[in-house]
Amino acid sequence: MPISAHGKKPFVNDRHGREYLLRRVEVWADEAKEKNPNLEIIKLNLGNLSGPVFGAPKDFTSILAESIKKWDGSYFPSRGHGPLIQAIADKQERETGKRPEDDFVLTGDGGSWFIEKIIGQTMDSRSGILLPDPGYPLYMTEVVKNGGHAFMYGADKDGNPDIAHMRDLIREANAEGIRLKCLVVINPNNPTGAIYSKKSLLELLEVARENNLFVLADEVYYLTRFGGNQPIHISTLADDVPIIQMGSLSKEYQLCGSRVGWGICENFKKGTPVMDIYKRLENDQMGRLSPNGLQIGAAEIIKKENHLPHLREQTRLRQEATKKALSGIDGIILGPDPGAAFYRWVGLDLGDQKVTDIGFVKSLIYETGVVCAPGIGFTLHRKNPRAECFSPGKIYFRVTPLVSEETIMRAGGIIREHVENLRRGKVRIPK
Repeated sequence: MPISAHGKKPFVNDRHGREYLLRRVEVWADEAKEKNPNLEIIKLNLGNLSGPVFGAPKDFTSILAESIKKWDGSYFPSRGHGPLIQAIADKQERETGKRPEDDFVLTGDGGSWFIEKIIGQTMDSRSGILLPDPGYPLYMTEVVKNGGHAFMYGADKDGNPDIAHMRDLIREANAEGIRLKCLVVINPNNPTGAIYSKKSLLELLEVARENNLFVLADEVYYLTRFGGNQPIHISTLADDVPIIQMGSLSKEYQLCGSRVGWGICENFKKGTPVMDIYKRLENDQMGRLSPNGLQIGAAEIIKKENHLPHLREQTRLRQEATKKALSGIDGIILGPDPGAAFYRWVGLDLGDQKVTDIGFVKSLIYETGVVCAPGIGFTLHRKNPRAECFSPGKIYFRVTPLVSEETIMRAGGIIREHVENLRRGKVRIPK
């Protein structure tokens, strides 16, 4: 197994291999239902937008259906559907005031395509990457798969990156002869929903500038902001730091299964070393026979924003319900209030109880049917002492409240009772 996290084995073991741990939770839920067919499963684990409230808007599915009717089924250009590339450039210009060159607009099969390709191109046994802790699990999975080294920087009490910790990690990497190549910024953040401040983004850019790093800006939740919050595209704050800005239809347009994503290369100057990354991505595009056929309707969809008031208000209501449902439970520690995305980061202090993140989530599923995501799935470390959202001695889980507010309140009561039973020793912790 590759060594990562600067000399430490990451949270990847023989049982789970290199799989996406959050998908394992679905298996546990299926097992629980198989053992007890009468058990009601309440899924609060995955940001899979579906159903009458969060499923794809009907006018979007109509656009896709009509587009496919007109399509003869032939290949699209390997670079991507031309109208989609233009629409992505238009969207970027609306949001940032800067229009990217068409050649620097790349398309992929979801945002994950770019994560896999970029990490695959940049990581080897002597290369490293700076990742947020906690952060989206696919980054860690890909680093491990490609034999690289993940240096995970913590977050402060407001969810902003710990810049001092980041600089310490850079010194550690340099001392170990690891060449850092990329700084990943997830803003708005998954799993915390935090929106980074302008000050933090400027500090991140300065770190990248000082250390000749390119920035991979995961901004797929940009339009999901609610409650008056406003994220900042990091590309608007610098014209000298190479940035690959990622977006997709999945979250902003409620089309998770469409697998249509894009990457915009900002500040990539001809003749500079970072152009090699762009050329490799371009080659990966040209090497595919055809991109996803749903690109044919995506160009029209990303011109629209009439669905956003509904999406934002429904998200806000469920976030408020989640906070109300979990507040007051003995030992529960709520992370900073999210400003975007669909998640709530939750800590739990069980005192002397010997329970892990996975043990808690598995017992909650098997005993009650409430399904959450274990916090350990969002980090390579068991606990990062420099991340204030990873306090030693506590367990963590992520809640994704996409169900009704009534169901959220009911799930909160179930979690409360489960925590009480854990404290009384009435719950068997599965292995």
